[in-house]
Amino acid sequence: MIDRSHQLSVSRQAQLLNISRGAVYYLPKPVGESDLTLMNAIDQLHLDYPFTSLSGVKPMEIQVVIGDITKQPDVDAIVNSANANLRMGSSVAGAIHSAAGPKLEEYCKPFAPLELGSALITLGFQLPNPWIIHVRAAHYINNTGPERYLSFAISSMLNTARDNGIQSLAMPAIGTSVFKFPPILTARIISKTLSQYATIQTGIKTVRICVINQEVMKTYSSVLDLEMDSVTASPSNR
Repeated sequence: MIDRSHQLSVSRQAQLLNISRGAVYYLPKPVGESDLTLMNAIDQLHLDYPFTSLSGVKPMEIQVVIGDITKQPDVDAIVNSANANLRMGSSVAGAIHSAAGPKLEEYCKPFAPLELGSALITLGFQLPNPWIIHVRAAHYINNTGPERYLSFAISSMLNTARDNGIQSLAMPAIGTSVFKFPPILTARIISKTLSQYATIQTGIKTVRICVINQEVMKTYSSVLDLEMDSVTASPSNR
């Protein structure tokens, strides 16, 4: 008989008894009544809700809307497509800085320059949203590997939201406008990254993509549907 409390190792005892180490097994320890009750409850949860985690959190919802990024009061954070210096700038950055007030730019100064693909979280200041997540995408023409940095930026955005307990956020079509990305390309990169996160439990309930017109909305919605179908059809999600 193998004695786990013996001074000889289990392997040495098995050798002396002329049996294979792989043939050794241990009798399970008795399970207490409270532990058994908990185990049964967990088993029942798996049976009742086979496609959710024990936390009961639903997969992340991705919305595409036509709207002003600075007028999304129902989300915890809005996302700024920032420049390297985290200054007011133009386009989305200009609109967000204008709505948040001058204290935002003053607060950001010590954190500049923001690296490509990275994110910074700040207060929302005069915005109705508690938080702003600033991300920096690459310029499609002037930077090397812009597609990779855009994907990094979206991942950094999501990781920052998760780490700060943010459950809902609104983001622009990052990479378009001053960064010169073709809208279809940003749609593919953003949709792919979001779709991959949508199937795991991050605590983020909603990501809303705010676009400027119906044409861009159709592009993002179509690409997003394809990406979600691809992710949910993969063997790891079956």
